[in-house]
Amino acid sequence: MTCQHCFPTDKRPIELPFRALRTVADDSHEIVGLASCEHCGQLALHFGVDVYDDCWRYWCPIDDQELARLSEPDGEDEPKVYDTARSIIRDHTVLQDHPVHGLGWVPGTGCVLDGPPW
Repeated sequence: MTCQHCFPTDKRPIELPFRALRTVADDSHEIVGLASCEHCGQLALHFGVDVYDDCWRYWCPIDDQELARLSEPDGEDEPKVYDTARSIIRDHTVLQDHPVHGLGWVPGTGCVLDGPPW
């Protein structure tokens, strides 16, 4: 059975079910981290992006293969962990913390992951 707190439902969450575990990468505009569900312990990806001083944050449960993708070594020029995180999020329905509307489940393809939200 899927956890009713950390997997998408029709119900809007009242509070965030995920607690931070560790930061994977952090620059001035993006953060990638790992979190876990406070209710079932499911591992989740956390991705945050600063868009014109608004913080958009996303969480989605991930499996072992997705965790391994996040752990792959970066290239010499650009850290690829940010692109990997965006790719994983776009493949899921994610819990979004919207700067205006608060928490809600949305398709990952509809997220604002980089650039302005318009």
